[in-house]
Amino acid sequence: MKKIPSTLLWGILLIGLGLLALLSNLDLLGNASDTIWGALFVAVGLVFLFLFLQDQERWWALIPGLGAIGLGLLVAIGRLLPDGTEAILFLGALGLAFLLIYLLRRTFWWALIPAGVMFSICLVVLFGNQEAFEEGSLMMLGLGATFGAVALLGRPHEAVRWAWIPAGVLTLIGIVILSDSVGVAKYIWPLAIILVGAYFLLRAALGKPQIEEPQEPQPPTTPET
Repeated sequence: MKKIPSTLLWGILLIGLGLLALLSNLDLLGNASDTIWGALFVAVGLVFLFLFLQDQERWWALIPGLGAIGLGLLVAIGRLLPDGTEAILFLGALGLAFLLIYLLRRTFWWALIPAGVMFSICLVVLFGNQEAFEEGSLMMLGLGATFGAVALLGRPHEAVRWAWIPAGVLTLIGIVILSDSVGVAKYIWPLAIILVGAYFLLRAALGKPQIEEPQEPQPPTTPET
């Protein structure tokens, strides 16, 4: 398939952007302004996705492509979502872009980190209006899961073993924040100490029995006369 020059696509988009800005400044768009601007952002995103489909070496085009589409949806239909949650359209689209980059190029394990950050922020935004627990714990737990995914899925595995450290630390912080916000911290820590102690007892019980070293034979003693 013959490639369409990117300069042609950008030329068409810039002309459309200029015309739209002119119409908006002349107050000729009325109530359709948000819808039209949103459609334009989606069109920009589709151009980037088209460039990626033409040449998958342009993996970077997924980021502005899906980001622009998410921004367009935010502008066009964000008002239909509950107050304060419309940002997930943009953040989720960016997270999806980085996730797709990893799925297409498994050696790009670094893409899992911004993907996890975006999805974690989405969780915080979604649960930001509730009072049952501290939503900041979701951020820590999400980041912990992100680094855990890096440690499990990153290639080569030897190069990403370090990810287990932030995964464990962030997950622990998330559990502490969550347990404290729901009022169960006073039960969590004693139970955690008991479980650690039970683990060591289990290891001691299932450990290999110590083998006594054979003693060196003693020379026979001569009876005293």
